[in-house]
Amino acid sequence: MAKKQLTFWGRVGRRAWRNWKVTRAFVAPADPKKKRVLFIFGHQRSGTTMLIVNVLEWDPRARVYGEQSALTLPPPHRLRLRPLPEVAEIISRYPEALVVAKPLVESGRAAEILGAVPNSRGIWFFRDFIDNIDSQIHRFHRQVDDLRLMLHPDEGDWRHVGVSEEQKELIRRYFKPDMSREDAAALLWYVRSSFYYLHGLDRMPEMALLRYEDITSRPAEVVRNLYRFLDLDYPGDALIRQIHTRSVGKKVTLALSPEIRALCVELQNRLEESNADHGLGGRNPAAGTAIAPSAAHSGTLSSHQR
Repeated sequence: MAKKQLTFWGRVGRRAWRNWKVTRAFVAPADPKKKRVLFIFGHQRSGTTMLIVNVLEWDPRARVYGEQSALTLPPPHRLRLRPLPEVAEIISRYPEALVVAKPLVESGRAAEILGAVPNSRGIWFFRDFIDNIDSQIHRFHRQVDDLRLMLHPDEGDWRHVGVSEEQKELIRRYFKPDMSREDAAALLWYVRSSFYYLHGLDRMPEMALLRYEDITSRPAEVVRNLYRFLDLDYPGDALIRQIHTRSVGKKVTLALSPEIRALCVELQNRLEESNADHGLGGRNPAAGTAIAPSAAHSGTLSSHQR
């Protein structure tokens, strides 16, 4: 009972905080020239909710949207963004200094989105693939069907967006209607996490790489780097007080096929190397001063994706 009451009062407090922020923004709107838009991309169950709910929500200058919002379509496609000119127009009305959106299902269009929305930057969020798969199979139960929809999408479905023909060939190589959910979840992680390289996002100054394990282990350093990337003042360490490590390194054992596991290990290692070099928790974190005007980008498959 006490837990339910805390949950209830937590919701009340969060709603009051949001209302106060909206009022504050309209009374003292941000300078439009300094306004920033942050899009969060990556594969589902990578820890993005923690970043939004436990961190960015508590910036008094930020208007934060989840996967379903004023920026997305009505049902039955409520996870898909509205047409991008409409998204840009809606965001332009907001007086906040920072607008945050999390269109995860549109991660295959990340470069297009950043090119269409002024003053926008992106984060590509990733997490250890074992922890991600474990979270996937506990939270969702459609992994095999999700793979099928990458190959044979329903009208308006998002799962095929950004998937290359070479990736589809890879899926066909391993797909079976009776395959394990673990293998299906691993292939989903591999295909969608590969977008970071496939679409040239690793070469975009508007995009920063963020590793879940970095923000949970070194929150002050990593969140400061995030705000430096955004060219915004860091609001202070009160922003990070709700970050936790409960979902890190659970040491679960998954029965993955050796070939699929090898694909994931190779991509995980590549992401780790990129992150160590220029991720927000790496040696040379992306800095806002390096951001260039948005432009169209394209990418080619790396050797491990061919």
